[in-house]
Formats: sequence, C-alpha cells, structure tokens
Amino acid sequence: MGKQVMRNAVLSLELTVQSCQLMKDSVIRWSRYYSLLLFVVFCLCGCATSRPVDASAQRPFDFQKDTFAYANDLVWEYHFDERGKWVSQPRQPKPDYTHH
Repeated sequence: MGKQVMRNAVLSLELTVQSCQLMKDSVIRWSRYYSLLLFVVFCLCGCATSRPVDASAQRPFDFQKDTFAYANDLVWEYHFDERGKWVSQPRQPKPDYTHH
C-alpha cells in the first residue's frame, strides 16, 4: 500500500510538472504574440501623431473672432445676500429660452 501511495504521489508530481510546462509554453507563445501586437500599435501611433506647427505660420489670437458668449438664461438666480447666506430666487423677468 505504501508503494501505491508513492506511485500516486510521483504521478501527481509528474502531471503537475507537465501542466506547468504546458502553461509556460502557452504563456511564452501569447507573450510573443502580444509583444508583436504592442510593437505594431506603437508604430502605428507614431505615424498618427501630428507634426509640430511653426509658430510663425499661426495667426494671432483675436478676441472678437476666437471667443463666444451666451446669455445667462437660468430660471433661478443664485447669490449670497448681505448676511453671507446663500439664497436663490426666480429670475424676473423670466428668460426667453431655457431647457426647462
């Protein structure tokens, strides 16, 4: 009976070693695949980046052309009163356009 237990232990150890070897081979195979994939992605990303723009070719910032504004058409007004308390009240007159 002792020899049978020993054989089972050796067989179990051999199966574990074989399983680990198969996992190692699989990991190596997948790591090569992912390394190649990562290399291709990095190469493609390098091709997709923009080139530096010459600062002299850009037009200067013009506030009138390069900004926009919109009316504050909230339904409610929010502010601190003279005592420092946060208050809200309906806007008078009501705004022409709101999302409510």
